[in-house]
Amino acid sequence: MTQPDNTDDALIRLFNVSKRFGAKLALSNITMDIHKGEWLYVTGPSGAGKSTLLKLFYLGEKTTSGQVLVFGTNMNRLARREIPFLRRRFGIIFQDFKLIAHRNVFENVALVLEARGEPRAMIAKRTRNILRHAGMEMRMNAMPTTLSGGEQQRVAVARAIAGQPEVILADEPTGSLDPKSAEIIIGLLSAYHKRGATVLVATHDTELLARREGRIIRLEEGRLVSSEPAVGEAP
Repeated sequence: MTQPDNTDDALIRLFNVSKRFGAKLALSNITMDIHKGEWLYVTGPSGAGKSTLLKLFYLGEKTTSGQVLVFGTNMNRLARREIPFLRRRFGIIFQDFKLIAHRNVFENVALVLEARGEPRAMIAKRTRNILRHAGMEMRMNAMPTTLSGGEQQRVAVARAIAGQPEVILADEPTGSLDPKSAEIIIGLLSAYHKRGATVLVATHDTELLARREGRIIRLEEGRLVSSEPAVGEAP
């Protein structure tokens, strides 16, 4: 059995983790560490368990067996009332964006800060600043249904980083985008990573992986089949 690294900078640790959905084994006996400030790709074919793995970290799903430690806390022992505080430490970018249809671009991003009880003036200033960096300031009054896929993903990234989370989880952030839009999205994530965040990207984008410089974890049928070390700085 592979043991996690014995280091002090591991933000997330998995010990013999498995996850079942009925008879289907989505993840099988995974042991690994994710370190502070790391850029990590999780790749593999559809159905390999990439999305399920990310969900375990913020309790979007619970393990069937094994242990997940996040920020030193065992997820099996986390009280329900503590889950919202855990999730504030994550910025989550969903595969299907999950923008709120009846709120405009500004409101979708500001919602994260409103939930934290931040002062109104600070919310307005930070939201505008984030949208400007994402190239979406001119569309801050637009509704999600009027945006292209690339624009919706930029808003999703802006929302994910609005609360200045420690960890970004991005589930197929470039999967349905054209190359130019994909480059913008990765650029936004890279800029936030350079400020010290840990970034995990689940992807089957071979072009993205081919020019990667972060570590690559490969899953097949729920099993961790390889872990390739980083070869330099993240993209």
